[in-house]
Amino acid sequence: MKNTPKIKGLYSGKFIFINQITPTDVEKTCILAEELGHYYTTSGNILDQHSITNRKQEKRTHTWAYERLIPFSKIIQVHH
Repeated sequence: MKNTPKIKGLYSGKFIFINQITPTDVEKTCILAEELGHYYTTSGNILDQHSITNRKQEKRTHTWAYERLIPFSKIIQVHH
C-alpha cells in the first residue's frame, strides 16, 4: 500500500495547505481546486460532516471545483 496522506488539503484563513506527500501534480491540482472552492463557497468550520448544513456546503465546494476543472462546455465538446 502506497503512502497517502490522511489530510490532503486544508483551507484556513487566507491560506491553502496541500500535504507535501501528495503523490502527483494531478491530485495536487484537484486538491487545490477543492480548497479554492472552500474559499469561494463556504463559511465557518465545516469539518463536522455529521451536520447536514456542513455536508451541503461540502457538496457546493465539490461542484464549484468540478466546474472549474472540467467546464460543462468542454464535456459537450468532447461528446460531439
